[in-house]
Amino acid sequence: MAIYHLSMKNGGAGKGKNHARYISAEGKYSRKSDMVETLELNIPTFAKNGVDFFAKADEHERKNGRTYKEFELSFPNEFSHEQNVAVLNEFIVAAKLEKQPILAAIHDGRNKQNKHCHLMFSERPNAEFSAEQFFKRNGSKKDRTFHDKSYLSECRKEWENILNDHLFMNGFDQKVSCETLEKQGIDRLPQPKIGYAAMNIEAKNPGQSKRVQRFEEVMKFNSDKAIEFQKQETLSRDPNALDNLILRFEKLKTLEHKTIPRPAKPERLTFNKVMNSSIRKEESGFNQFKQTKQLLDVQYEIAKETSWFNPFAKVKAMLEYNKTFDEFEPVKETWLSNKKDLQKKVSETNKNRALKYKREMKEYQQKREDLKQEISDMKQSIESDFGSLDKAEHLARQRYADLEPQRKAEAEQQRQRSLEIAEQQRLSQQREQLREQLQERENSSSFDLSM
Repeated sequence: MAIYHLSMKNGGAGKGKNHARYISAEGKYSRKSDMVETLELNIPTFAKNGVDFFAKADEHERKNGRTYKEFELSFPNEFSHEQNVAVLNEFIVAAKLEKQPILAAIHDGRNKQNKHCHLMFSERPNAEFSAEQFFKRNGSKKDRTFHDKSYLSECRKEWENILNDHLFMNGFDQKVSCETLEKQGIDRLPQPKIGYAAMNIEAKNPGQSKRVQRFEEVMKFNSDKAIEFQKQETLSRDPNALDNLILRFEKLKTLEHKTIPRPAKPERLTFNKVMNSSIRKEESGFNQFKQTKQLLDVQYEIAKETSWFNPFAKVKAMLEYNKTFDEFEPVKETWLSNKKDLQKKVSETNKNRALKYKREMKEYQQKREDLKQEISDMKQSIESDFGSLDKAEHLARQRYADLEPQRKAEAEQQRQRSLEIAEQQRLSQQREQLREQLQERENSSSFDLSM
């Protein structure tokens, strides 16, 4: 079974030589039995081999400098050695290491069930310098590409693509992914590494190694999920199920972006805003009455002051005042009555609007809850079929990418059919125009022979 693994490590000054010997099974590490082959690329002329190059890096690199970077890569156990070498060479190009000094060691692992590679490389590209000058600041300058945080992510994706391409080309119905199990939607725990030391502890004292205990717990949990995982894997290989999944995701996205219009809060009415024309007219008459009354009050006061020499003026002013008051009293009563009725109508209208707004808000909240529930039910349905929403979305994206060439071909065929139909219509119009022209000529050339 193909398992994805790619990690990167950094090596400080003084560690390059020893680590190069370890991965190459040289010196005190010559007893390592899983060594298959070492590959050396772009080693400068001042070094005898890859191990010697990293030994000189330890010697001449600054004390706090980094002497090497290392990729750890896992190969599928189904691949032959030649296939592993081909995959490794393709990765070196994809990882932009064509100019870097490289020491790569391919191992079979314990019981030949853990094929992997240690790829050590220097950030300084190969150049014609002496060993001392090569590692100076003014020698072969380090490539800043390998310092970028996105570099590792790009390499992980490239390694995924390369492995999947070679698995497909060699007839293996398997795929690997650089994403975590959680993002892939696989409901199982990652298999922990036991290690040589833990295995020795378990061999001497069974049940004492915590690593082995953890490994057994994870394997038991994963075995409990095996049947469900098998069902999800079957669905993930079913084109009809994946096409249906795309439609379900499109509907889900539509529901998630659906907006329910919120009801507008009604405007509160006041007496001044809704006063109709008749009430305004009566109000203006009432105001006129008040103005006239104020004028008569002034005249009446003047008449009282001058009544000592003209008592008839006081009596006349009093009569006019009473007459005017009697004339405008009905206007005042009508205005007050209509004002009360209008205020009552305004209050009832505000109350009805408030009740209507309350009902609309209740319906709005219910629609929002129904939409949320529909989205939740759809997500749960997808998760029950494919394990998790992330895995389902990952499978939908893959299926959509697989169908993209077919969709482009169908779109091109549709475009060609449209062009053919347009050309046929154009030719038909031309024939019709030619027929009409011939008919006109026949009509113009004919003459009456009857006499």
